[in-house]
Amino acid sequence: LHAPCERNTAIVSSGSRHCRPHTAPNSRVIRASARVENVAERLNSLVDEEVVSGRGRSTPQQVRREVLQLVQDLELNAEKNQNRVSPEILDGDWRCTYTTREATASPIQRLIVGAGADIVPEIFQTVRLSGDPKRMFVSNKARFSTPFGAVMLHVIATVTGVDREKNRLQLRFSEAYFEYERSERARHNAFRVPYPVPFRLLGDKACGWLDVTYISGSLRISRGNKGTIFVLRRL
Repeated sequence: LHAPCERNTAIVSSGSRHCRPHTAPNSRVIRASARVENVAERLNSLVDEEVVSGRGRSTPQQVRREVLQLVQDLELNAEKNQNRVSPEILDGDWRCTYTTREATASPIQRLIVGAGADIVPEIFQTVRLSGDPKRMFVSNKARFSTPFGAVMLHVIATVTGVDREKNRLQLRFSEAYFEYERSERARHNAFRVPYPVPFRLLGDKACGWLDVTYISGSLRISRGNKGTIFVLRRL
């Protein structure tokens, strides 16, 4: 009989046991994990404050530099080989808390991200990758405040492909419209006005992609094909 062993044992193919000492968790891994968590908390605290000022629209240069540095730190420390575009991890409703403003952005994107929080108080994104692959979509919604009530701009893109190696969603924008709500409690009174963009006639210009460069818990960082950085919180 084998003598009792107070240390960890390894079972080998011959059926014999070999004692091996307990191994402590890698301190570097612990420190790295703690640091990433601290970076995420710091980013969340900064962008939560920026929602009030327009999600980066009027951010002081020093704060903007810190936000971008925190974003880069999290992207560099994202889990290797992590599938960040699976329905289990990405599906759901998200609130945009910070965006960059690129000169190459489309007119509709500049309309949304270029406005202050007094005009566009909220921007949301819904991702649906589960179910029928032909019905996968990303829906962006921006709520405008007007003297006549709330107006929601919907911009919907069909997901035409999922690249798990690049953690990328291939998109084709298919529909956009304004929805005017006479009353938030009476959505049946809402009516739609099409956004004047002929997506079907734009061909490849209506296509783009969205990378998920970091995701953990309720925090997500994405980059679009126009170079825009998005920081989002899960609802």
